[in-house]
Amino acid sequence: MELGTAPLRPPTDAILSIEHAAELLGETPGETRDLTSMGLLKYQLIDGERCIWLSDLITYKRKMERARIEWEADPLSRMPDGPNPIDVFPEYAHLRLQ
Repeated sequence: MELGTAPLRPPTDAILSIEHAAELLGETPGETRDLTSMGLLKYQLIDGERCIWLSDLITYKRKMERARIEWEADPLSRMPDGPNPIDVFPEYAHLRLQ
């Protein structure tokens, strides 16, 4: 990476490739690339490649963990976009509205 191709960040931050970020997230590189395409995970083009700052990855993971905790506390309070929540959390099937 050439000097000046990335903005200045604190020296404690690091730049990750999509592949490395995917490994840290426990996902495939394709899934991680999809997260960046949907705007859920910030990325930056550096030398023509999508790269993710470690601090942005940590922020994303914290948001997802917070959302998971809120969902588990009250799963019927918010309907997610996508799959049926009972399919995602079958242990709550007994709470289904009749």
